[in-house]
Amino acid sequence: MVDAFLFYWKQYTPLDGRHRQWLHQHGVSLSHVPQGWTLHSEGARNHYLFFVAKGLLAGVSWDADARRRIHMLAPPGHNLMGTRNFYTDKQVPYDIVALRASAVLRLPVDALKSLKEQDTAVAELVAVLREKQLKQHLLHNAILQIHREGDRYRTFERYFHEWTGQLTLQEMAEYLAMSVASVKRARRGNI
Repeated sequence: MVDAFLFYWKQYTPLDGRHRQWLHQHGVSLSHVPQGWTLHSEGARNHYLFFVAKGLLAGVSWDADARRRIHMLAPPGHNLMGTRNFYTDKQVPYDIVALRASAVLRLPVDALKSLKEQDTAVAELVAVLREKQLKQHLLHNAILQIHREGDRYRTFERYFHEWTGQLTLQEMAEYLAMSVASVKRARRGNI
């Protein structure tokens, strides 16, 4: 897991032995996270970043009618955090669960925050990770504002086309705030 993360990180900035040492000291490789496993529960006080090397994580909650809602998705190369961002201790309003069997590197947010102030490579990493989350969050919110479900699905398909083959119909429905029947109709072009 550490090697996969280093490979990812090296795409954005030069690294040296200190970075590898820091990852070995602070990172925890979770190489066999089973599907359905909860990595973070809403309200938990652990402040971790979960970087996905393999599989699929999601930020999920349940509404009053016990329907699951997917707020964020993290395929390989993406991450989810137990806090809203690197600059607050405010918790995310969802659980972080594995939608697929996954391999994840768990990093403490506080250690990343303090090192980012001293190391430009870590600052660059934090900026990249934050930007990916923010981009998805803003796009997802914009998609959810689309009133017509067919248009909502087609916009999702346009901007998240790589996910349409990875997600089940149920997961797409939970991410798009639609019923499974509506997702099926939208895929056929009937709405």
